[in-house]
This record gives sequence, C-alpha cells and structure tokens, in this order.
Amino acid sequence: MGKNSELLKEKLPHGNVLFPLMVHEVSSNPKITERLACHWHTEYEFLVITKGCAQFQIENQIIPVKENDIVFIKSDDLHAITTTCGMPLDFYAIVFHPDLLNSHLGDAIWQKYIEPVNTGLLFFPSYISPNENWGMALLQNLNKIKDLFERKEMGYELLIKCAIYEIWYILYTHAAQNISAHEKDQTHKITRIKSMITWLQAITLNLFL
Repeated sequence: MGKNSELLKEKLPHGNVLFPLMVHEVSSNPKITERLACHWHTEYEFLVITKGCAQFQIENQIIPVKENDIVFIKSDDLHAITTTCGMPLDFYAIVFHPDLLNSHLGDAIWQKYIEPVNTGLLFFPSYISPNENWGMALLQNLNKIKDLFERKEMGYELLIKCAIYEIWYILYTHAAQNISAHEKDQTHKITRIKSMITWLQAITLNLFL
C-alpha cells in the first residue's frame, strides 16, 4: 500500500489494550456516494453488509457487495465504500488488533496460523459469500460476535475470542498460499541454517587445533 501520508490513517480507537476489539454499526448517508472514506489501520476488519449494495475498494481491488456479503480487510490495507446516491447502505464492522490472537509466547497457533497471514505467506479471501456453506458459518459467527459485544454479559470476551478463532480456522482452510513469499522465506531459513552449520564447524575445528 502506498501510504504517502498519515492523513489516511484512521484515528478512531478500536477497543483498548486489554481487549483490542470494537464493533461499529453504520447506517450511511444516502445523499452521498462515498459511504466509507478511504482509510487504513493496523487492525484486521470484518465488514458485513446488512442493507443495500455497493462497491468495496481494497487497495486496487474493486468488489461488488450486497446484503449479507462479508469483506475481510487485513492490516494496513487502504479501503473505502462507494455506491449510488439514494441507495440505502447499512453495515457493521468488527475491527480488532492482531494482538488479540497473540499468546505472547510465540506458540504453535501464532506461528502456524497467525504469523503467515501477517507476513503475507497466506492470503485470506477478501470477499466471502454467504451462499457458500463456509461463508454462512462465517456470517453466523460474526453475527454472534456482534450480539455478544452489544450485550456484554459476563464472560463475553471469552466467547468473542472463541468465535474469532473459529472464524480464523474457517478462513485458514480457504486461504491461498503466496508461493513466491513462501519460497523466499524457506530460502532465508536454509541460508540461516547453512550459516549456523558453517559457524559450528569453524568452532569445532578451532577446538582441535
């Protein structure tokens, strides 16, 4: 993404450091075409259209969306929504920081399922249709998160985090691998291993001299 200025970075807080997640419900102004101004943020975002249809832009990609369609926006991606004047358009967005999924221990879950998305080794689909069985499962979980967040009953944070992990699993099973990035990462790892072997061989040789 070409961020020539910090002007497009969203300043709106999404939760707090203890629970970095927020649900935003929007009933857009039908008198204008731009329903969501172009911006970016470091958080992940799931956006669900609840009324109307529009054009969703993520970086250079234009996605036609309608009621119950889901859009996934990864960290730092520019995105915006436009539609025709007079068209009603409502949606809600679940926005959360990657730290919400981080155990802070670099465990297998983070290394195998979260980090590859952060680094671009895996691409989650940007557009998800509820017409697919897995898309409907995704929509149901997102609606569940929205409902839990609104009610804020005891333990809601636990249930929200469980639902996000289930969503992540669904998306992971439908992710596309960035082959070039994967090969680059593997080459880097091999180079590091070779360097380590050479270093160990040099130490071993010096011990016997």
